[in-house]
Amino acid sequence: MHTLSVIVLAHNKRPYTQACLNGLLDTQGVGLFARCGLADEKVNEVRSFWSVGAQYQGLLPGRDEDVLAFGVAQGLLSDDADFTASHETAMELYYNVQVAPWLNVSPSVQVVLNPGGDEARGEAVVLSVRAQLAF
Repeated sequence: MHTLSVIVLAHNKRPYTQACLNGLLDTQGVGLFARCGLADEKVNEVRSFWSVGAQYQGLLPGRDEDVLAFGVAQGLLSDDADFTASHETAMELYYNVQVAPWLNVSPSVQVVLNPGGDEARGEAVVLSVRAQLAF
């Protein structure tokens, strides 16, 4: 019988924001994140995971609610599973555009190395567009 043990650590930080205006907090600026997790590789195909990233809100003048972001994530794969690669790595770049107060659109590009833990597949490039509606 195996027991499942998982440890997850996460941290989010906005180390730099533009000055407060008229006593109101201005959310523009740089935000950073980092997280990692560990699991028992005897019962999980992914033995550990980490990700880091950064975003900048309000980078362009007059576009205070838009967000430019980049992140990298990697899953380290179990030696007990049937993978040909030791890890899968994903990188994503996106720009979240506030089209209207109720609509955000985010085009993105992702590059995945060793997709599915298979070295023979090479890299995968994924282009996408997400839309978020607020009611």
